[in-house]
Amino acid sequence: NSVLKNSKFISALQNNLAGVPCTVAIPDTINISPEDLRLIGHEGCINGVQWSSDGKRIVSCSDDKTIRIWDVSTGTLVLTLEGHIYKVYNVGWSPDGKHVASCSYGINIWDSSTGAIL
Repeated sequence: NSVLKNSKFISALQNNLAGVPCTVAIPDTINISPEDLRLIGHEGCINGVQWSSDGKRIVSCSDDKTIRIWDVSTGTLVLTLEGHIYKVYNVGWSPDGKHVASCSYGINIWDSSTGAIL
């Protein structure tokens, strides 16, 4: 995969019950070093991570039943989205970045500014 070959890699979201680091590719178009981004907060295995289209935020999902939105420039947690009753398998941004979709045993659509389920 040329995107992966041309990307920098980081270990992120380290607070992982299985003890397995989550490796995230940083596209070359995003100006951040792997040493500058370490996101800690999930209390279960990380199942999905995706960059926003503007490169300013990351969304992640976990076995801890949460979705988390992170600010890339500061590495801080912006929002924790709670509402699934089982682990969350995957997550993704809408093209405009206003919504996040998450998949557990159902699909939720979230407002990425307020955390409200739509």
